[in-house]
Amino acid sequence: YFYKLNTFMELIQQQRISENTEKFLLITLLVSKEWISEQIKNIHSPPLIWMLTDNAGISYQILERLEQSLHFLDFEKLTNEQLLQIRNKLKSNGKENVFGIISELDIYAFLVENSIPFEYEPIIPGHKGRVDFSIRLENENILIEVTTLSQSDKDEKFDKSRTQLTEKIKGIELPYHISFGIKELIPISEIKKIKNYVYKAMLDGKEGELLNPFPFLTKIRLKKYQDLKRVIIGTHWSGVEDLAPHIRNVLNKKTNQLSKEHKNIIIINLLDYADEYFFYNAISGDEVMNFFIALKPDAKLPEPYLSRKNKDRFLQKNFNTRVNCVVGYRYFFNSQKWIGYHPKPNKSFTDIEKQKLSDLFS
Repeated sequence: YFYKLNTFMELIQQQRISENTEKFLLITLLVSKEWISEQIKNIHSPPLIWMLTDNAGISYQILERLEQSLHFLDFEKLTNEQLLQIRNKLKSNGKENVFGIISELDIYAFLVENSIPFEYEPIIPGHKGRVDFSIRLENENILIEVTTLSQSDKDEKFDKSRTQLTEKIKGIELPYHISFGIKELIPISEIKKIKNYVYKAMLDGKEGELLNPFPFLTKIRLKKYQDLKRVIIGTHWSGVEDLAPHIRNVLNKKTNQLSKEHKNIIIINLLDYADEYFFYNAISGDEVMNFFIALKPDAKLPEPYLSRKNKDRFLQKNFNTRVNCVVGYRYFFNSQKWIGYHPKPNKSFTDIEKQKLSDLFS
């Protein structure tokens, strides 16, 4: 039954890929039909292949925008090296590379759509490597670097711990569902101890929340099911990760590449990892709601208000003065954007430049 179900699902996915390769002709031409056909057979298919299996969701919308962006791309002005780089990044196994180049091409199309004069990947003295874009505004060059929020270190640790734990335990042929809460990376030496601990608990017929002797786990929970032939495992991170530090790390890496002699903008695609709240916490300090307590009866109190703490985390660092402003968005640059200006950059925008950029990025 499961073999037939998997085969049926594979046929549906292949049909969707076939339909999408016909619909998204420029994407298909860029990476080639032959490459797509080869990757379909691959168990660990690249992100672009998985996106091509979508027919209505966010991946499909991203492919629509990518196809549109490629229509705006001036292929005649691209060097062979640039074209090869775009192709290789789209075909990459790394989600960061794929979404990174998709974000770049999205900005490229946005600049064309808004009639902003620009250069793509020019060489700028003082800038480490090629800059993504140089736009012309009020007779001055403004440099733009585009980056994408990738999977955080914490997520990667969770994935590694989950894989190691699952591989060790999944072979137990007992009818249990095990739920683990993972707090931090599990030492390899402890994986076998966890397996032995839960295996003994199952043999003893225990159910529910177990006493947890492992400091890197938040819980171990067992539930018995008569119809199961072997163990099923569920894992999750405990608590919600604060993504602001991760956003700052990504921005700091980009800042180090910037030239001190130019006005610079960093544009960051947050994907589905973060939102406006985390974006402003990252660049302006953590948001805090301030309340007032009456010490005397009938005291008149001011209204609660928002302030930000730890403002020096990003904007006040010396090397971050190279950044004039940071723009954040999710998936599509022609949708909602958030902008934060540096209060004391090396080279300040004029009021006219700031107004034009605010209008452009609004």
